[in-house]
Order: sequence, then structure tokens, then C-alpha cells
Amino acid sequence: MSQFKAVVVSFALAAPCGAGVVSAETPPPSPLRLAEVVQLALANNPGFAAARFEAEAARAKADKVGALPNPMLSFGVMDRAEGGDWPDSEEKRLMLEQKFPWFGKRGLQRDVATRDAEGASYTVDAARLGLKRRVQETFFELHAVRQSIAITRDEEKVLLDIAEIARSLYSTGSRSQGDVFGAESETTLIKQKAIELEAREKTLVAELNVLLDRKADTPVGALAPPPEVRVPDDLSARLAGASDARPEVLYARTMADRYGIEQKLMEKESMPDYQLGVEYRSLGMDEDMVMLTVGIDLPIRRGSIRAGIRESVLMRESSLAAAQAAARASELEIQNAAIALAAAQRTLRLVQSELIPQAQSRFKAGEAAYRNGKADFQELLESQRLLLAVRIDEAMTRGEVGKQAARLEQAAGIDLIK
Repeated sequence: MSQFKAVVVSFALAAPCGAGVVSAETPPPSPLRLAEVVQLALANNPGFAAARFEAEAARAKADKVGALPNPMLSFGVMDRAEGGDWPDSEEKRLMLEQKFPWFGKRGLQRDVATRDAEGASYTVDAARLGLKRRVQETFFELHAVRQSIAITRDEEKVLLDIAEIARSLYSTGSRSQGDVFGAESETTLIKQKAIELEAREKTLVAELNVLLDRKADTPVGALAPPPEVRVPDDLSARLAGASDARPEVLYARTMADRYGIEQKLMEKESMPDYQLGVEYRSLGMDEDMVMLTVGIDLPIRRGSIRAGIRESVLMRESSLAAAQAAARASELEIQNAAIALAAAQRTLRLVQSELIPQAQSRFKAGEAAYRNGKADFQELLESQRLLLAVRIDEAMTRGEVGKQAARLEQAAGIDLIK
């Protein structure tokens, strides 16, 4: 993201919803887009940052594992216990020693650390997908709730018009005062609905801010309409085998490889490490001497070696079982998300193509009938309630389509929100 774009995005997040008059010289900030919010979350979220740092630390560890230990340089002097002339002793020793693991151990140690680093990278992938899904879900729902608030305010104006009609008809004696009271009561109920939606909006704003590592009460400016959900024609084919590519599955399989390598390393523990040294001796008046030394460990603790091998075998089996379980859980998650997305899309089409036109026609007919004295006020209110409900249902169902698409994206590792 360019520096200019980052400034614009930051200003858009800080601007309160429904801000006041903006000077002609300073255009209002552009509505915040979903892709920008996702990038901000990936850049700022501390939980995701922790996963990234842990993966980087694992890679750094892999770079150092398997290196030889530092050599040991020692100096010593020896003299008679009685009558010695320290520090000018008759014998001085200078020794350099280097310890070497048994052949193949260092390579296996590096392979274990490399698998740990690979596993950490899959953990980062899982964290990235999870954070992206949470941001997308929150964005879609927040946009839907704000649309619902706007719809509710529009319907409040409609009810005020209905109340004015009822008062006008009451003044002519063609309607009872109860119609006026009914319109006023319905207006109050609409206001209550708006209060509930506004409370939900504040909750979602707080959730979004937390994902962006901001104070929970930081105002969030206008949101751009979310991208359309585009389901490819070959979705079924793309979902086949998607569970095997999930980071959780790949992590468990990597850990199985890791413990398989560790088992080979533990089997080599029965072979001794060795130490080579060279010693220089100054013997005063006699000739100086050079001595080579060789030392080996004595791996006589066979019980602990066998226990280590058994632990590696069991951990490998555990990781293989975890990979299988993760794959099955992923298959179920993908299937459920695909079913929920398809259901939400069908519901949205039904609301748009049938329910909204029907509710609009019913309300217009009810209003005309009420004006002409052919329908009672309760019928008019029922038609208005239905219209409000289906309009809000359309907005919330749009949000649900986006949320289910986000879940399917995470579960299957495919892009649907573009």
C-alpha cells in the first residue's frame, strides 16, 4: 500500500460515521474498502504478528542448529607441591579441543529444525486465513447493519406520513383517534428497532477496531459496498481435495515427518560423540612436546535412549492421526460452508425477486385502501411492518452471503470475494 493510500485509509477509519460539513477545499475521505481493511489487519494485528515472529524465530533456529560447538582452548601449569616457583612453573600446557557429534547427527538435527520452521509457516498461513475471515465477516455484517439502520430511518419517515394521514382523516371524522395513537405507537417501535441496530453497530465497530489493533471506541467511517461474491461454475471440482491443502493438515503432516526424523536421530544416540584435541607442553629445560588426544562419550544409558525413540514413534503416530482428523474436520467445514452459502444466495434471490415486490405492492394497495376507507388501519400497519422486515432481511441476507463466502474461502483456500 502506498504511503498516500495508507494516509487516506487511516483518515477514513478515524472519521466518524455521518460526519458534519466538510470544507470545499477538503474532500471527504473515500469510503473504506474491504481489501484495505484486510491489509490493515494483516499489517497491525498483534496476534498475527506474534505468529509471524514465531515463524521467523523458528527459521533462525534452523539456521544455527547442527553447527559444531565452540572449541575449547585451555591453559595449565604444573609444578612441585613443595618448593614450587609459581607462576614460573617448570611445565606449561596449552590444549585445543573440539567436540564432534557422531556422523549424521548434525544433518538430522538440521532436518528436525527445518521441519519445525515449516510447521511454523503453516501456523502463520492458518492465522492469516483466520484473521482475513474475521475481518470479512465483521465488514459484511457492519455494512448490512448500517444499511438496516438507514432503512429503519426511512421507514420511520413513512410512518410519520401515515400518522399525518390518520390525523387528517380523524379531523374529518372519517377515522377514529385510535388510528393516530396506533401510528404513534408504531413509530416508537421503529425507534426501538433503530436503537437495537445502533447497539449492534457499535459492537461490530469495536470488533473491527480490535482486529485492526485500535482502541475499541475508535470511530469507523463510511464503508464502501462489499465486493460481489462470485461463485465459479466449477466450484465442486475446486472444492474436491481442498481439505488436503489446509494449513492445519499440512502442519500435522510436517510434524509427522519431523518426528520421523527425530526417531532416526534418537537411534543414533547409541553411537558415541567424540572429541579431538591437540596439546602443546613446555617442559622447561627439556624438549617441548605435542600430544594428540581423542575422547568419546559412553552412551550407556540405554533406557533413556529407548524411551526417546519410543516417544518419537508415538508423536509421529499422533501427528498422522491429527492430520487425518484435521482433513476430516476440514471436509465437514467446507461442505457446511458451501451449503450455507448456497442457501443464503437462494434466500437473497427469493427476497429480491418475490418478497420485496410483494411487500411493496401490498403496502401501496393498503395505503390507497386506507385513504379510501376500504381498509382499516391495522391492515395498513401490517403491510408497513412486512415491507420494513423484508427490506432489512435483504440487507442482512446480503451480509450473510458475504459471511458464508468468507468462511468458505478460509475452509477451501479459494477466492470468492473479488
